Amino acid sequence: MKIGKLLILLVIGFAFSRETPLFASEEARSQLSSLVAAAIGKNPELISFRAKRDAAKERIIQATALDDPQLVLTLDHIPNNGDIRKTHERSIGIEQIFPYYGKRSLKQKIAELESEIADLEYQEKVWEVTSSVKSAYYQLVFLTKSIALHREHESLLSELISIARKRYVVSQSSQQDLLKSDIEQARLQNKIVSLEREILSANAEIHILMGERSHDEPLKTKPVAFPPFLQTLDTLKEMTLQSPRLKKAQRFFEKNRKMSQLIQKESNPDFMLGLYYQSLDGEEDQWMATGKIPLSVFSRKKYQSKNHVAHLDEEEAIANYDAINDETLFAIHRLFNEIKAIEDQTRNDQNELIPLALQALEVARISYQTGKGDLLNWIDSERTLLDLQMEQAMKQTLFQQKIAKMEQLVGKEISQ
Repeated sequence: MKIGKLLILLVIGFAFSRETPLFASEEARSQLSSLVAAAIGKNPELISFRAKRDAAKERIIQATALDDPQLVLTLDHIPNNGDIRKTHERSIGIEQIFPYYGKRSLKQKIAELESEIADLEYQEKVWEVTSSVKSAYYQLVFLTKSIALHREHESLLSELISIARKRYVVSQSSQQDLLKSDIEQARLQNKIVSLEREILSANAEIHILMGERSHDEPLKTKPVAFPPFLQTLDTLKEMTLQSPRLKKAQRFFEKNRKMSQLIQKESNPDFMLGLYYQSLDGEEDQWMATGKIPLSVFSRKKYQSKNHVAHLDEEEAIANYDAINDETLFAIHRLFNEIKAIEDQTRNDQNELIPLALQALEVARISYQTGKGDLLNWIDSERTLLDLQMEQAMKQTLFQQKIAKMEQLVGKEISQ
């Protein structure tokens, strides 16, 4: 393949990299959705969080249930020989403890809030795993594209070396030029080997996130589109208010408030009712009823201390909510600016830097072939173009990864 044709391919590749075709974006979106769905279904951490969520739901019924009633059997005046058949008094009864009015409803509300918190923790983990899968996928796309770029430049360099050898035969090039070009080619080949190893690591990360400990072959990714980011900062901040993380902090506050109300009722005693049937020798059988309540008046300091702790827990929950809200808003603001900066930089790469690098490479080629320039200048121009193309590919990868991180923060997929 001639050098001119290779340069044409590089230009065409650059043009297509500026706007990935829609069908490629749809294929990548479909493939990525399948990977995310598999991870949500089989990721070990998510399985653990689902079990925790389901267990919290079951505790709602337990929180409202009364304590088990107690069956009481009493035998009085047992003879010294231990013969219980000769007791003079026998009774059998049942006892049940009833919580003070309002305690059971508060316990039910607390259990419901704990169930909501467990569900929100699960949702939060879902978005964390989703973000990790997407980031790993975009990294895999970047590595695949990087290998393709290096192979294109390796082909270009091979043609360059072929020209240099022909010029060396007719004494129009030095041996040093050949050595420099061979070194550059070996450097590219080493980088390709390194990138191929990185692909294996990125592929393993995706499979581990999907709960798969072994896999046969690397995942073949699809090209990813680079659409403009259309969301505004105000819209993203509004989304944050409904994020699982912030809603979880709100539920913690509500739970601590209910806990405080329950503790205030603890000084109000529960009461126990008992009903017994008594059989007395020589007397008529009879029924007996009893009632018991604990005297909490003697434990006033204990309940005062509990109330103080509950009040401090409420203050902690409020402060924690404010801290999480501030932290999330700051992260949203930072990611938004970083995404916009990448857009601006990529636009400058596409419109200015890479076209200039392509032009410089063509000028260096013509200069070398006409004897007006040296090989090192040509190699340097080729390396500059490759570096710029790699930087552009990395920026596009970071663009997608930061959007995935943004989705994790707001707990919602962000349309572009």
